[in-house]
Amino acid sequence: MDHVVTCPHWQDLLKYSGKGESADEMRRALPFLESSWIGDEEEFAEAREFLVSELGISKPPDLIGALHRAVSTPIDVRFHGQPATSLFGRFTIDDNPFFRIRSD
Repeated sequence: MDHVVTCPHWQDLLKYSGKGESADEMRRALPFLESSWIGDEEEFAEAREFLVSELGISKPPDLIGALHRAVSTPIDVRFHGQPATSLFGRFTIDDNPFFRIRSD
C-alpha cells in the first residue's frame, strides 16, 4: 500500500521497466513519465500528504528500488490454474517516439 500512496504512477513505471531486468530502466523512465502525467496534481499531492500523515507511511529512500523489489519477489500467483503474467512491461523509454524526441 505504501507504494500506491507514495508512487501513484507505479503502473506506468512498471510498463517502462524493460521487462524488469533492473530498476535502472525505471529510474531512467521516471523524468519522462513525470513530465507526461496530466491531471489535478496539486489535489493529488494534498491527498497523498494527508494519507502519509494519517497512515504513518514513510517514503522509502529508494522508492523505485523498493517498487522493483516488491514486484520482483517470486510468488506463485495463478488464474484458473495458469501462472499470472509479470507486472513488468517490456517497454523502455526508447520504445516511445515522444520520449525519444524529448531526450535528443
